[in-house]
Amino acid sequence: MRSSTTNETNVRGRSQTNVGGTSQTTTVNKQEFRSRHSEVFSLGRHPKEFFVQRYGASHVRLIGNAYFVFVDGCWVAVDVDGFVYTERVICAGDPDFIEVE
Repeated sequence: MRSSTTNETNVRGRSQTNVGGTSQTTTVNKQEFRSRHSEVFSLGRHPKEFFVQRYGASHVRLIGNAYFVFVDGCWVAVDVDGFVYTERVICAGDPDFIEVE
């Protein structure tokens, strides 16, 4: 008997369910994500090294022409000195999403 996918939702806002060998990914509610991680959006402008020290080198990436940090399963744009900043969140399923190794 298959179990309900509602009980298998990942609390991080993204669910991946593996029931009977199939997988299903739902999109992140980005408004809720922004609310839960408001501290990331209010860090202000800093040199890249500030973000590397805070989040780790593998969790800071240049995507397009802006820097992002990997938080709770999504990439969040941060304001790095000398680079473009736009408030943006990239999660699994978005075309620019990059898996963290």
